[in-house]
Amino acid sequence: MKQTRSRGKIFFFVVFGLLTLAVLALMQPFFSVIALALVTAVILKPVYNYFLRRKWVRGHRGIATTISIVAFFLVLVIPLVILTGAIIGQAQTLLESITTGDVDGSVESLTERIESFVQELPALSDVEIDPEQVQQALKSIANGILSWLTDLAVSLGTTITTLIINVFVFIILLGTLLPAFDDLMNYIDELSPLPTNITELYGRKALAMTNSMVMGVFLMAIIEGSVMGVFYWLAGMPFVLFWTFLSIMFGVLPVVGISFIVLPMAIVLLLAGNTSSAVIVLVGFYVVVNPMDFWLRPRLVSKEAAINFVLILLAIMGGIYVGGLLGLIYGPVIMILFVTTIQIYREHFTHQGDEEQIAENGDEPDPESASDANQEAGEEDSERGDAIDAAT
Repeated sequence: MKQTRSRGKIFFFVVFGLLTLAVLALMQPFFSVIALALVTAVILKPVYNYFLRRKWVRGHRGIATTISIVAFFLVLVIPLVILTGAIIGQAQTLLESITTGDVDGSVESLTERIESFVQELPALSDVEIDPEQVQQALKSIANGILSWLTDLAVSLGTTITTLIINVFVFIILLGTLLPAFDDLMNYIDELSPLPTNITELYGRKALAMTNSMVMGVFLMAIIEGSVMGVFYWLAGMPFVLFWTFLSIMFGVLPVVGISFIVLPMAIVLLLAGNTSSAVIVLVGFYVVVNPMDFWLRPRLVSKEAAINFVLILLAIMGGIYVGGLLGLIYGPVIMILFVTTIQIYREHFTHQGDEEQIAENGDEPDPESASDANQEAGEEDSERGDAIDAAT
């Protein structure tokens, strides 16, 4: 009988493993869409709950879900698509002006200023800069970027069917996840072999890190890049949308951030003689954007998502390298779950000799240690009683 049950379990797990691999193979084309839908559901859950509590919704999940998804597309997706088109147009105009040689005079003048500045330094007094080589280097970089943009536009045009399918799958997933999010968490808790408190800890950490990465990284990058865009406009910079977009993209990166755009831009403006524009850009970055980062980011990042800076940096860079832009989110999520697992093991599983077990509501006290503590407490009470008797 035992052998039959054992064979049945082995057969079940083999079938389960094969079916899991088959399902993963079926879903493989939509992994990115599924990850994006999960992240969006986490972010939109408070919005969904807000609409669900309104009197005119009357607790209907379908109405609250529809309003949340429509609001998401109207407020974020559609404006983002329009801005992306305008940014690509400005980028193409800028790159074409470089490749066609429309900025030869500007490059030559700037090169002469850089050369005169460099030659004033004692160690670099013999350095000479060839304007034609600088122009050719700029053209080569511009041609590469322009070719990439063209290939991107062509690929989007040729895969319009795939794009429509992905959008359709995303909407279906989001519409399913929003009303069923709490039920999904409970279902995961039921399936988990771990105690409830440990499963909930994993869930809290993952949700906190997801919210923190979206709010503390993406939202902060959008806010800081947009504020810098205002200062680019005040400084009279051409192609403001393009530079604003670059500032947002670099604002996502840790450590370097928007300074990767601001500092070279300020140096070029100073060498070109536009001192006032350089001052405006530097003041905008160091007086407005940097203090905003120190003041606003801690309020957007959950304390549950706090881990070592080096680990979060490695998780962000590794996530971007492996999974692109979405890797910026699930890289840190994987890292914080890993750190949480080590913490749980250290707190609950390292002292096996103490017979510590994890209960659903916390650690159960060791009976032997409890009896020892009661015995010590009784001895202390006895000693106090003897002291009182002796005093009297």
